[in-house]
Amino acid sequence: MARTEILTKYYSLHDNPFEPEQDAPRKINFKQSKLSLMRELKMFEQPALKNYFVKVGSFKIASAEVESFLDSIGYNGSPVPPAILVQGAKGTGMDSMAQYVALAIRDRAPGATLSPVPIPSASQPRLLILIKGALERFLPDGKEVFARYDKLIDPRRPDLAFLKAMLQELATGNIPDQPLILTLNSIAWDSRDWLLWLYTLLSPLNVFLVFFSDDTRVASWFDDLVAKGLLPGRSLRLKGLDAGEGKLFLELRFDDFRAMAVAPKTFPFSPAALPLIFQDVPEQRVGVKFLLQILRNSLNAKIAALEKSYADPPPPPPSIQIEWLDISGPYEAILSRKAPTP
Repeated sequence: MARTEILTKYYSLHDNPFEPEQDAPRKINFKQSKLSLMRELKMFEQPALKNYFVKVGSFKIASAEVESFLDSIGYNGSPVPPAILVQGAKGTGMDSMAQYVALAIRDRAPGATLSPVPIPSASQPRLLILIKGALERFLPDGKEVFARYDKLIDPRRPDLAFLKAMLQELATGNIPDQPLILTLNSIAWDSRDWLLWLYTLLSPLNVFLVFFSDDTRVASWFDDLVAKGLLPGRSLRLKGLDAGEGKLFLELRFDDFRAMAVAPKTFPFSPAALPLIFQDVPEQRVGVKFLLQILRNSLNAKIAALEKSYADPPPPPPSIQIEWLDISGPYEAILSRKAPTP
């Protein structure tokens, strides 16, 4: 009980902004729906999560770019879809960005469906076997084609020629007028030729490809394919947040859970302490996942300490503020497990 009282009476928060159980004003029950704001925001399944996609830094740029791109081509689920590539290092929020892209596609093509496909190895046939499973759900009129090739394709040792022939035959059939969005994670530099290869194979089936890559060279390669007119598309590049972007991220996340306005908007985090998170790292930027973990762990540790001496009315703000001393422990603990910068 004291934890809830501390959030509301000490910090003017109606729930924990990093691990909420519910957002009462928006009528979202995170606990019941098994939703988390610490992991990928699955906006395609739960569109209400778009409210928590904080558009700062490269997220703001990338979200505007994908909306502008889809509008510029008048996208509406056309049978000849473009492709999107999301590039960023691990921890920069590529999964959530891809979810935003998928939702933007569905806003323009209401019948769009989504299927994530991992890239398990450097084997093209094994990847196409995984894609085949998504296509079987997407192309119900292709049952006879799939059944015929099932007799020819051994899933343990799939033959690339048979798989390509199957896709080409499916393209001559009845193609849905709303797309299947395939997110492909992730394209390595050695597999860069897969971008055009997959687009050539799958775009005739109205498959909208959303590629992931952590390699800036792959994004440049993709941009070159677009510039040469070999495929229509757009690359979106993510990077870590700097101190100013991190502060704005925190303010906007807190805004979603404030019971009433406070000053400073980062309270209980000290505005003087926050820049120290970014001070001694390359380019003075940190990945959004790294930042979220530090903020969550610091807040939880402070609340746990205050529970032991809970009092009503609340103590003065300076005594319950989160300073660098409170942040440094979680910072060092997380830093020992993962790199702070993308």
